[in-house]
Amino acid sequence: MDNNIWVVNADGSESTQVTYADSGVPADIPHWSPDGSKIAFISVVAGYSNIYVVNLDGSELTQISHIPGENSAWDPEWSPDGTRIAFRVDFGEEQTNHVYVANPDGSELTQVTQDAHQRDTNRNHRAWDPEWSPDGRWIAFSAAYDGAYNIYAIKPDGAELTQITRTEGDDNPMGLEWSPDGTKVAFTSDSDGSDDIYVVNTDGTGLTQVTHTEGNADARGPRWSPDGTMIAFTHSNDWSAASDILVVKPDGSEPQFVTHSDGAKSAMLPSWSPDGTKIAFDSYSFEPHTDNNEGIVVADVQSLRVGPVAGNPAPFAALSETFNITQITHTDGDDYIGEGIAWSPDSSWIAFSRTTEFEGETAMYIAKPDGSEQKQVTPDERHHSASHPHWSPDGTKIAFSYYAAAARQIYVVNPDGSELTQVTRLEGGYGADDPRWAPDGTRITFRSGNDGNSDIYVVDLLRARLMQITHAEGDNHAWNPRWAPDGTKIAFDFNYEGTDHVYVVGDDGYRLRLVNPHARFPEWSPDGTKVIFTCASNDTFHICIANPDGSELTQLTPNESFRSSSNPEWAPDGSWVAFTTRSSSGDGLNISVVKSDGSELRQITRTESHHIFELVWSPDGSMIAFRSTKDGTPDVYVVNVEALGVSATPVSTP
Repeated sequence: MDNNIWVVNADGSESTQVTYADSGVPADIPHWSPDGSKIAFISVVAGYSNIYVVNLDGSELTQISHIPGENSAWDPEWSPDGTRIAFRVDFGEEQTNHVYVANPDGSELTQVTQDAHQRDTNRNHRAWDPEWSPDGRWIAFSAAYDGAYNIYAIKPDGAELTQITRTEGDDNPMGLEWSPDGTKVAFTSDSDGSDDIYVVNTDGTGLTQVTHTEGNADARGPRWSPDGTMIAFTHSNDWSAASDILVVKPDGSEPQFVTHSDGAKSAMLPSWSPDGTKIAFDSYSFEPHTDNNEGIVVADVQSLRVGPVAGNPAPFAALSETFNITQITHTDGDDYIGEGIAWSPDSSWIAFSRTTEFEGETAMYIAKPDGSEQKQVTPDERHHSASHPHWSPDGTKIAFSYYAAAARQIYVVNPDGSELTQVTRLEGGYGADDPRWAPDGTRITFRSGNDGNSDIYVVDLLRARLMQITHAEGDNHAWNPRWAPDGTKIAFDFNYEGTDHVYVVGDDGYRLRLVNPHARFPEWSPDGTKVIFTCASNDTFHICIANPDGSELTQLTPNESFRSSSNPEWAPDGSWVAFTTRSSSGDGLNISVVKSDGSELRQITRTESHHIFELVWSPDGSMIAFRSTKDGTPDVYVVNVEALGVSATPVSTP
């Protein structure tokens, strides 16, 4: 394939061809001059590469590398003032490399690095990746002068060779880039066995590992934002797998996704716009028979400045350190975490149920969000089962479903396990489960099933009175009851003849209103003005929002983003919505978030095979607890979304 260079406006309009391979000069890897009037590029003919410069209109095509012999020139880099170009020359016969500079018209060709710099005579001289300092006074490059590759800086005239890094292994720092203020250099190194991004001060101090990949994953090609506050880079989980563009702070904090390849496409080679609001990158598809397999894509990253959440680029097993995910429970064998996880109102505890298959029991536990101080709340009794815990608004009680005899009943208990009290005494049928405290803490709603159907009930704890709210018949079911914030209404699912509907009903069972005829999993907004739910459209599930009367229906998740979206959960302040997603290429479920107005859609986790479900946002807005089948059986995890840039501070703390 003959390569040519084109220029195009950032919006994709007015594309213009600059070079023509049929003239004998195929072109690749273009580099703009600082004033935007010229382009430097490499041209490979008969296996050898040279550096050329051309005007934007295609005129004045000039070869600037004229090195005698069968040698190649690579890596052209413009000086900041546009008067010089640095590049690398590979001397094939000598198996050495040197840094050269030349004027854009090819004059004043100068060899910058010299054989005399070599201090280890057992190795051939190699100098790579020349990179100008922002003030144009230095050129940084990678070289093996002492037997190991390190980063050096040198004046453009070859004077004042200065060593910056001092490694002794076989790693090769590459992809060098000066910070905009000239005080640091970012680079890629495989010193820990896989490629990672590092930053070092130009005096050699402050070496910082920015990314921490594992196994076959790698991070490479760092590119500073114009203000020096972020670094964009390419990341892949496997050298042969799809890659993504991420950005990260120079200290390694706040990694954020720019792209979300789903295994079918890949993104690489990021380049910042001069104002720092956009990143252009190369995108291509792994599917050879699709149209537009390759192209330049521009992503608006201005929103990343205010910290929307981003996903993790690593396998789920490697999330703990890098992406603020903590595994709370560690089941093994036939043990597993049952349905229902719940935060205490002060966000200091998580309640969950754990089943011991061998003993045939499910007990309720509580634990700190970091996994410490796990305490068993309900007693060990064979063939007894506790599930669906839910904290009272004041944090003094936990309601839960408990199978202790012929049917499940609703119980309440203190968090220390004292004062275990049975609330319902339903006879026959399925019993009662999924309890939810009313906002005032005096009532509990739950579902109960009999004769093949299920209904919503409310029990008044002060008056010891049970009220049936819905009256399903046949094989129909009402379930997933959710109190409105003011305690006057309940949203719920109703499965009628196999189709899910979302309804809202008064707390007395009257004033029934249909919200959506193809929906499930309703959740009230914190101010009670909206209901969010999973809606079905063309065999695909999306996240939708509407008024409690069903008006002003809005789909939050775009059709092209995910194959399926479900289980929405409001942030405490109503600004974000978390939900589970299934990508177009994988079977795994992941966590994503979106602003309540549909903007700033971001994926938090990234797995193609594990299931993530049952999301619960902490009342203080800083964390999301969830269950995942990462290790084959469900366990409880917590992701610190505040550390990833999601601010969801509640309006008031319970």
